[in-house]
Amino acid sequence: MANNLNEISSLSELQRIIEKSPDKLTVIDFYATWCGPCKMMAPTFAEVAKSTPNVNFVKCDVDKAQDVAKEYKISAMPTFAFVRPGSEPQFVRGAMQKDKFKAVVEQHAAGLAGGTTPFSGRGQTLGGAPAAPPIGTGGIINLSPQAKVLLGLVGAYLLLWYFS
Repeated sequence: MANNLNEISSLSELQRIIEKSPDKLTVIDFYATWCGPCKMMAPTFAEVAKSTPNVNFVKCDVDKAQDVAKEYKISAMPTFAFVRPGSEPQFVRGAMQKDKFKAVVEQHAAGLAGGTTPFSGRGQTLGGAPAAPPIGTGGIINLSPQAKVLLGLVGAYLLLWYFS
């Protein structure tokens, strides 16, 4: 791996990397070997790491380094954490194109992130299914077709019961 690209297997390893360079941004790629979008992002992550020496890049297999995934409350892969000592980590979930990822890294490295999320995808959950939408989004319009049919049947039953 490149000088600034490390694979970690524990929270203590990650903390050592972050503490060794308190003036650097650390980007953590939380991935799983079974995650398709994670596999797609791996070459992009490595390429951006190679071309961005002023940033630490860390790969974290959530199945092997569960303490790290738990500490950062990772529930979907890929998730990219942007960590700067003394600041709250910021997260971007989901795969993205190389140019977009490089721009996000540069934005965070410049300290301009301001909590924005440049990618609105939901990634994959630890079980492999798409992550649940954020609370307060969706409504009946975004229900699955099966849920809409079930809701319609329940409504029809209640109407028949009420008028009988």
